[in-house]
Amino acid sequence: MPIVDGWFIEKNDLWPGYANSLKVKEVLFEGKSDYQDVMVFDSETFGRVLILDGVIQFTEKDEFSYQEMIAHLPIAAHPNPERVLVIGGGDGGVIREAAKHDKVKSVVLCEIDQMVIDTSKKYFPSR
Repeated sequence: MPIVDGWFIEKNDLWPGYANSLKVKEVLFEGKSDYQDVMVFDSETFGRVLILDGVIQFTEKDEFSYQEMIAHLPIAAHPNPERVLVIGGGDGGVIREAAKHDKVKSVVLCEIDQMVIDTSKKYFPSR
């Protein structure tokens, strides 16, 4: 994955004309699952970072903004959200947020990549 002179650089065809860079303190994990490349590193400013196929999935500093929106908005809009299905989300953040609702009785995760789950449990244990 693209680390150049101590910087992780997210630049790809998904976002033409846009690039994002984070200063890397230490790479904690690099692996290749059956589905994707997985990386975790400590950054200078944003804490730990999860990267899948060269794309930033979340950082410790700002992950809540994504996880809260993707979990709380649909639950708040549903009249009786007792059961929640999370497709993807192996990092556990959406599950964490969904479980905060008193009306939710069960949350099921459907994640095909066990490496994402295992890596997230190890390097992001508070999730």
